[in-house]
Amino acid sequence: MPVLERLRSPLRLARWALAPSLALAIACPAACPAQAHETAPPSVDDRSREQAKAAAERGQKAFQAGDYAAAIAAFDEADQLRPTPKLDYNIGICHQQLHARARSDGDHAAERMHANAAIDAYNRYLAARPTAEDRPAVEDLIRGLGGTPVTAASLKPVPTPPDKPPADEAPQPPPRGDSAEPGNTAEAQAPAPSDISKEQAPAASPGPAGTAAELPRGSLVAGLALWSIPQMNAHPTVEGASIGALMIRGGAHLGAQRRLFLGAGLAVGGGGNTQATTTLATAAQAFDALVGVHIPVGRAGRLVIPLTGIVGAGRETLRTRANIPRPACASGSGTLVSARWGGRLGARAGVLILLGERRKHGLRIDLDGVANLYGRGPVAETCSESVFQELAVPRARASIGLAFGYSVRF
Repeated sequence: MPVLERLRSPLRLARWALAPSLALAIACPAACPAQAHETAPPSVDDRSREQAKAAAERGQKAFQAGDYAAAIAAFDEADQLRPTPKLDYNIGICHQQLHARARSDGDHAAERMHANAAIDAYNRYLAARPTAEDRPAVEDLIRGLGGTPVTAASLKPVPTPPDKPPADEAPQPPPRGDSAEPGNTAEAQAPAPSDISKEQAPAASPGPAGTAAELPRGSLVAGLALWSIPQMNAHPTVEGASIGALMIRGGAHLGAQRRLFLGAGLAVGGGGNTQATTTLATAAQAFDALVGVHIPVGRAGRLVIPLTGIVGAGRETLRTRANIPRPACASGSGTLVSARWGGRLGARAGVLILLGERRKHGLRIDLDGVANLYGRGPVAETCSESVFQELAVPRARASIGLAFGYSVRF
């Protein structure tokens, strides 16, 4: 027994020393150490992402070089590999540049083809991003090309439960076809619309009107007007119930959508039958400050409703005609009997129909309602009243105006 005990102790020591080595040999074959240094092959998803990134970069370089056809092919390749709305926007920009080039070359078939392709690409972008911040600008791009934007989604805000993170911190669903793993989305690899600037791209060539860079910054209207003054009907000595006028108005369009209007207007007119020999003739001038809003109507973007407030000054004159004696209290010289100034306050509503593909020209119809308050006018040295008071021409008068004009937007 002592001999067996002496042998058992060394065997236990040997077993404890060899146990880890035996476990390693069982768990890992001889080739295991070599496999630990090998690199796993890239996955299919990694390869498609890298290919999409390379294609998008080729598209960027082609766009910057002005080779828009090559840029379209590269962006389309990237979109096939890793779809994202930003690539649809970039494809639309490229087609829009080719549309402008075809128009300048007089190639109407290519012009229409690229316009339709750009409209389709922009609408795909809007359909994928119905609440995008740049939606109004992209809709204007589509209308400028003669298309109709897709209907915008309208969602009511949903209150965030207290136990959930805010919406801007909550995980966002990946774009179509992208992996949910952070950093694996195609949008992180494809060029964003800011890479091909929305402001710079259309400005590279004379793109169609209605683009974000070509919203009107100003407008000018010239035409004819007819003013009706009911209080002057059947006046015995002054003919001025209706006055025909030449008018010109212009100003600046302000705001993100260029809907606010600030401007000024000038109108010069005369009234009555110039062949009359028994009454005095009336002439008038109006100098107005204008502030209003231009409201587009319909999806085509060709109809605009201008609503305008009017604050200004008016000048009224009386003149003699052949064989008409001058009134006793006349203060003017020659054919001018007298003149007086007053203030104007009113409102204008109109309709503007835009013409042409670029929507830079239009026909405009306006209806005015204005209240006029004139001073009493100058008094001659030998009179106690002005000639306007002597002839009982009312100081406070209302006028209704109808104007037809030709509009130019720039």
